[in-house]
Amino acid sequence: VERAYVRTRFAENGLSEVVAMYDLVSPPSRIVLQLPRGTAGQDVRRILIDGEVLGPEAVSMSETEVRLSLDSGTAETARLVIEYRNQLAQSFGLSRLEEVEFLRFPASVWVNETHWEFQLPFGQHLFAYPQTLFPRFHWKPRGLFWFRVLTPEYLAEREAWQLPEEAGAVQGAPVNAYAFRGIGPIAQVHMRSMSRSLILLIGAGTSLALGFLFWQFPFTRNVFSIVLLAFAFSVASLWFLEPMQLLLQPALLGLAFAALATFLEGGTRQPAAKPTQPRNQRPSTVTNHGHSLPASPDSATRIPSTIHRPSP
Repeated sequence: VERAYVRTRFAENGLSEVVAMYDLVSPPSRIVLQLPRGTAGQDVRRILIDGEVLGPEAVSMSETEVRLSLDSGTAETARLVIEYRNQLAQSFGLSRLEEVEFLRFPASVWVNETHWEFQLPFGQHLFAYPQTLFPRFHWKPRGLFWFRVLTPEYLAEREAWQLPEEAGAVQGAPVNAYAFRGIGPIAQVHMRSMSRSLILLIGAGTSLALGFLFWQFPFTRNVFSIVLLAFAFSVASLWFLEPMQLLLQPALLGLAFAALATFLEGGTRQPAAKPTQPRNQRPSTVTNHGHSLPASPDSATRIPSTIHRPSP
């Protein structure tokens, strides 16, 4: 197999529609494919070879396998397309660990490279990437926020492959598309999806909690605390880069909310009144013994006098 391309569309209830395309080199007269878990023979919707639908006489299905019989006059290359539905239903919630299986060729068949594109339902985002696969999307700004979009190189390659359109799709509105590339055959991948509400709660909630900590304890408001937080973020990104990138935007949003709350709280606080001395009160005089006596009304205008007595 020169190239394998798999496109998966997930629905909110967990069902998925899959289109698998394989570019075969020197195709044999008989092909055996093992079905993934959650897919039976009746879940296979269409099988095409070079754009032509294979008839029932050329297809033999069981609960776990699909056997295809090709014409002996098949060219040196052929394109095999299989459309099927996976009913390993597990509804999307706040967070979901995906275990996705693909069609598998026998061990004697080598697959040069595999491309997998999938789409998640509305409000669901990819939180943890599949291991051993290379992403074919990048972050791109749209207004005030950043989104993950497919790379132009991948879109050009996908258009050149002339992929077939599905005969139908499960109910749902997938909007978040992701693509990966792997070397060799891919039998199974693991990934984690997370809802938008939980992502916002974790990212913004953490920032608000840190802001409350800084506001409650003044000794934390220093440069060392900022450096310590940046160091912790960098260390966490070494092992969990993709989740940290996803949580960064809601974290900044939480910081903005914390700064806004601090500004509003500072603007509404009344300044403490300074004690003032009444205007009617006159200053008191201090005697030699340390006792204070009220000043007389004419003390402000009295002129001090000194009497010098001659010595005898």
